[in-house]
Amino acid sequence: MKQLAKPILGALILGALFGLFLNKYSSYVHPSAIDLTVGILDVGGQWFLRAIQFIVVPLVFCSLACSIARVGIEGHLSRIFSKTIFIYILTTAFAITSSIFLAQLFSVGEGTGEMSSAGQLVITTAGDFSPLKFFTELMPSNLIDVMANSKMLPLILAAIAIGYAVVRSESPHRETILDFLTALEVVVTRLLTMILYWAPVGIFCLLAALFYREGLAILMDLAKYGLVMILALFIHIMILAFILIKLISGLPIRQFFINAKEVMLFSFSTSSSSATLPLTMKTAEGKIGIDKGVSSLTLPLGATVNMDGGGILLGLAVVFIANAYGIQLSFLDYGIIILTATLGTVGTAGIPGAGIVTLSLVLMQAGLPIEGIALIVGVDRLLEMFRTMTNVLGDLMVATVVAKTEDKLDKNLFEKTGA
Repeated sequence: MKQLAKPILGALILGALFGLFLNKYSSYVHPSAIDLTVGILDVGGQWFLRAIQFIVVPLVFCSLACSIARVGIEGHLSRIFSKTIFIYILTTAFAITSSIFLAQLFSVGEGTGEMSSAGQLVITTAGDFSPLKFFTELMPSNLIDVMANSKMLPLILAAIAIGYAVVRSESPHRETILDFLTALEVVVTRLLTMILYWAPVGIFCLLAALFYREGLAILMDLAKYGLVMILALFIHIMILAFILIKLISGLPIRQFFINAKEVMLFSFSTSSSSATLPLTMKTAEGKIGIDKGVSSLTLPLGATVNMDGGGILLGLAVVFIANAYGIQLSFLDYGIIILTATLGTVGTAGIPGAGIVTLSLVLMQAGLPIEGIALIVGVDRLLEMFRTMTNVLGDLMVATVVAKTEDKLDKNLFEKTGA
């Protein structure tokens, strides 16, 4: 696979600097020139994201269906699936709990009451979302609709069902069907390689447009909140790395991060676990040495249900808003928040703006003012970049530990230098 780390890092730095330059000196340039420049950046960034989104659905569907068929034939399917789900839920619950502890330790939100009227509340509402509706819509009624609207959880269930049907089929054409899905997966992977070739250009456009609009002033207003969140994300990842990679898998942590550096930069740039998923799968198989049958099952699940970064947002934001409004929460309140947030990060994973939507649900459950989201929504877009990187690294770590415990990890490939 083409080395992307240096080009992506260069695009990150140049894009941020160019965006900040436009933000600071836009008043000295004709407005039409600024509008044209930002418009071109928006188009370039959106083209790149659309290309990635275009490839995600066929890649996930083909990879997962093939993986279920292969693993199912070997008889390990239910064990791998249940192990993966259990670890994902456990890490998310830990993320929420640890972020609440850090938020209390640093007293985030105290002294920010005067900000309650600043800014305008702009969030994606949950609408008529409910747990019952969520579980009902897990069962796809139309495969074409699921693919067209990128409904990831129903797509995953459909791929699992088709893959399992291939396993259970006694038709002489079973191998032909599996060969067809495998061949289609090869074509999609090749298309992915072509798209990733232009990744630095797309990332430059995304970052330049983002920093032009946001600048750095918003970070100064919420510096303590932002720094505590980044610290919480860092601590969470290092604890997971020590437990999952070092203790359980017996692998060197430093080498894991070297192998995963391209995924880290890419996820940071796009702020989307789903958009990063194709590269995550290539890295898992090509650099970390995870068997394709395991990576094709664990990583799509992780991109959909594993929201460690979102969990940290929920824990931190709840304490921030409670302190900002001078509301005291009991241990029982925190227990309910942890349970609600853990289930909510899975339940709203397919909704646009999932983190803010889930936060609104948790605030209502905890009896906190939903208007408090206005205090953090401005800086959330920048912090989302760090949270996405945490989510994707968590996916890779879980896939690694599952592969290692199932004896499906090529240690020799893992130990090769990723630089």
